[in-house]
Amino acid sequence: MTDSQHTQLFKKGIWIKEQQGSLTMGSLADDTQPVMKVPDDLCGRIYAFESEMIDALYGEKRQTFYPGRIDMEKLLAQIEKQFAGTRLRVSFSAPPGTVFKSDYDTIFTLLEKLVESSLMTDASGKRPNPLIYINASILDNHLCIIYRDSDMVSDPSAVKAVIDRAKTRLGAEIDYKSTPGQKSYYDIMIPGGGGGVRDEE
Repeated sequence: MTDSQHTQLFKKGIWIKEQQGSLTMGSLADDTQPVMKVPDDLCGRIYAFESEMIDALYGEKRQTFYPGRIDMEKLLAQIEKQFAGTRLRVSFSAPPGTVFKSDYDTIFTLLEKLVESSLMTDASGKRPNPLIYINASILDNHLCIIYRDSDMVSDPSAVKAVIDRAKTRLGAEIDYKSTPGQKSYYDIMIPGGGGGVRDEE
């Protein structure tokens, strides 16, 4: 299995089904692939947590998934986890019960690439270790993010492709603001697709 196949397995989806006395599985993204038998040792592990899966589907503590909604605290926690070895300072605020709808992967990739751009080695091969600040908030159904690093390492030209993608896919407004003698930063505004609705479920 290639790295890309591995990382995309759950993003694209799989199905698991018992047929003819065997546990079988296949890809939801490619129905031209043959149906495969689940190996016996893996079957044992799957059957072992079957009751937990049933509880997750039908139990009292089940959680409904709403496509389009983003848990920004979880997204930012994933960024912190991915860059655990860096000096990352993240803050987030939103009115209680606010629902923000957008594209998780595009926002995650934007922040991921910004952090990576702040950690790029310089011409001498030295890796910087700046303080990186991500200050995010949701106001009037807009996700507002101020991103900066203490040493002003990030170069907008290095993240142009991901910025253009966010602008196209999300309708984002992203500006790099630099004033001589002052801190430079990215000012990001992403409109939500949910009309500022609140959770009432």
